[in-house]
Amino acid sequence: MTAMALCVGAASAQAQVLRSKLVAEGLSSPVGFVQDPTNPNVQFIVQQAGLIRTFVNGVVGGNFLSLAGQVAGGGEQGLLGLAFAPDYATSRRFFVNFVNLQGHTVIARFRRDPVNPLLVDPSSRFDLRWPDGNAFIVRPGFGNHNGGNLEFGADGYLYIGTGDGGAGNDPFHHAQTPGTLLGKMLRIDVNVPDIDPQGYDVPPDNPFLGDTAVLPEIWAFGLRNPWRYTLDNPALGGTGAMLIADVGQGAREEMNYEPMGAGGRNYGWRVWEGSILTPGPFEGGNLPLYFEPDTKPFNEYPRSVGRSITGGYVYRGNDLGASFRGRYFYADLFGKVFSVGLIIGANGEATKGTEIDHTATMDPLALNLISAWGVDANGELYIVTLSGRIFKLVLELTTNGNFSNGMIGWSTFATPDQSYIFTAIVDGALEFFRQPPPPGQTNQAVVLQSTGVSLSANAGFVARFDLGNTGPVRKRVTVLIHDLDFDDLAVCTFWLAPGAPTSTYRMTGHATQAWDNATISFYAATPGFNGGSYRLDDVSLQPDFSVSHERTDCVDPTAPLPPGGAPGPDLIVNGGFETGLPPWGVFGQIVWQIDGGVFEFYRPAGEPAGVVLQTTGAAVAGGAIVTATFELGNSSGVLKRATVLLHSADFLDLAACTFWLAPGQPLSSYTMRTFATQPWTNATVSVYPASVGIQPAIRLDNVTLRQTPAQTVRGTECIQPVTGSGS
Repeated sequence: MTAMALCVGAASAQAQVLRSKLVAEGLSSPVGFVQDPTNPNVQFIVQQAGLIRTFVNGVVGGNFLSLAGQVAGGGEQGLLGLAFAPDYATSRRFFVNFVNLQGHTVIARFRRDPVNPLLVDPSSRFDLRWPDGNAFIVRPGFGNHNGGNLEFGADGYLYIGTGDGGAGNDPFHHAQTPGTLLGKMLRIDVNVPDIDPQGYDVPPDNPFLGDTAVLPEIWAFGLRNPWRYTLDNPALGGTGAMLIADVGQGAREEMNYEPMGAGGRNYGWRVWEGSILTPGPFEGGNLPLYFEPDTKPFNEYPRSVGRSITGGYVYRGNDLGASFRGRYFYADLFGKVFSVGLIIGANGEATKGTEIDHTATMDPLALNLISAWGVDANGELYIVTLSGRIFKLVLELTTNGNFSNGMIGWSTFATPDQSYIFTAIVDGALEFFRQPPPPGQTNQAVVLQSTGVSLSANAGFVARFDLGNTGPVRKRVTVLIHDLDFDDLAVCTFWLAPGAPTSTYRMTGHATQAWDNATISFYAATPGFNGGSYRLDDVSLQPDFSVSHERTDCVDPTAPLPPGGAPGPDLIVNGGFETGLPPWGVFGQIVWQIDGGVFEFYRPAGEPAGVVLQTTGAAVAGGAIVTATFELGNSSGVLKRATVLLHSADFLDLAACTFWLAPGQPLSSYTMRTFATQPWTNATVSVYPASVGIQPAIRLDNVTLRQTPAQTVRGTECIQPVTGSGS
């Protein structure tokens, strides 16, 4: 599947709002969300008590690995990290980082099961060993400052962040002592044979290799507790740089930036905490060997802002748009989410750019003990919380969706002039109606927001909005999500009962071609004033990578449950046009012909819309579910749009779908399913050639319409084949 591209223009970037979308809950102290490198639809959730659970197609599954009873519990201990080897697809190797029952750090290697990729081969475990045979990192007995993260770099080597051993003020000076692995960033080569007694080698270009005073595994010094760090993934367009979020003690939380390959650094603890000197003597006041006082964080914040940084990722996805791409996202354990720009100099070093606090727009539950970040195969970001929930970071394209601050960001359009639309803000919601037109004339009234956001072809989106009806008459609203120039659009129509309170409706669809300016429009199809107003509130429009490119869904909360029963007979006569046109009718200015039993038609340029339709003569009860299937094709060399309506002959009830037909598309099968919101005395199918042409362009064949009472319908479903997606 091709990732969605989305770009935010500079003028609109400040209007874009990031929110947190709940994707999993009911977990036990999760501390990691890690992408399976072999399957974009699979991630793994690391739980502190020793379980790694599967997350497949957005659903929490069973156990991938269990170390229950083998890890130290509570506080900062437990199972803390997971990383898949670069050659995981063939070697099946992965590595975990945990604190064992003796309080020491273990790096263990496993292989996944050769048959079931969601299980581990339990016999494959091997614990990496120090040359003397002890656990990889022997700790002094304190339970905190364990580090815990594991990351493979673009160089293929495994990086391990270790804490200083715990307690306060690094009492044993581990972070600056060259003869211990604590308080360091380590770099090892785990691409060794299974029979290797240590399970790793030291890379030949490690910075201190050859210095007998320094352990060769050490990549960098001077870290207090690099609980979460990341390597900016080149596979997603990153630079390979390392960003280390080091948890502070009493003054500063810090972020360090290290260009790819720039090992041998000292990040200062415990002489420095962030950019300030740590109070108290160190080694009698002398600076230690290997200390470089000019290695300072590129960003930091005081403990008055937060008390435990949770490092994230440089955003390299598409769904959040170009204005957020390349920004570093991080959080604080105790309830804040930020992003900061990275200004990369000619020397490859980073300085701090603009910082944004995203806390106010997050779900409060997403701020409850943020333990980690995750990133999926498309570069999209996830927030992991110790409270047992995982959230995805999503972009809210609409602004002021609840109208609490008036119509900021919204516009109105009316014909023949603006006097034909009435709007008012009532209790934080927008109420509007269309003035009835003069006799013999038509008019329109639209409320819309242009987001300033561009979408690539096949980009999915989801809109949610609350609709109600303050009047005593039934009303119809048509919702369009479209490019501002209307070169591409998706449409839904909803009926609102008299006096209907606001209820949440939803619309999902996709752009069949690139959009410059995604727009959401609400058309007042039923005129007021004595009929009361439409009521609109809480509008959101978001890109959604998971939306199918093969359908538009108009999700209506009033849709009925299936009444059950066998499908009814086919209501259409001559659905294949083999015997000519009747009982089909043609109205308006369209040019048509029947060629080989297929109806071909187009609308000449400059002419009003025409239609081909069949009025079946059959009644449909209110609440009945009906399904139409039909074949559509396109004999022209340009993209064409056809609009299909299922309705009563008097148009007092209708449902609409719009389909885009690729140039030269052969006849392909489409499905439209909806329900009658009130009785139809005469069920009708109408097909409109929305695009103009100069030759027979749209082809129609094999139309059926029948009642399908056993099927579930969420409102109106517009289902097209892959070949009809315009891709």
